[in-house]
Amino acid sequence: MNAVLSGQLVVAERVWSNEQTKELSIENIRNYLKVNTYPSVAVLEIWVKLWIMEPGDRSVYLKTFSPQGKSVWEYEFKKVKNMRNEKMPPGIDFYVKIRFVVQDEGVYRVVMHDRHSNLIAEHPVFISADEI
Repeated sequence: MNAVLSGQLVVAERVWSNEQTKELSIENIRNYLKVNTYPSVAVLEIWVKLWIMEPGDRSVYLKTFSPQGKSVWEYEFKKVKNMRNEKMPPGIDFYVKIRFVVQDEGVYRVVMHDRHSNLIAEHPVFISADEI
């Protein structure tokens, strides 16, 4: 666990935002994704919840790794800062839809880390062209 940031991430079938209530909702947590063939493009929706233990702007990085450990997608979220009411635990929730090329079957890891490569959260997803 990181001393400045703590968090969760979930890969879901669908993530959506309610602008009126300022809430995010997730539907059907994904542990498996079926693709038609190889290579194929996988599409994942990711919900992120961060708690910020110390004030200030931070960067967090989301990356997806193939079963062989190769990075297949990455993005830096810059200037992540508290977006919550002062009475609430400081932090931010957000979601992102990602696309990456799947070359073969296996467990693809979606990870979130800070600028020092400290792991904040991880969610594995098994991707296959076969039914399981």
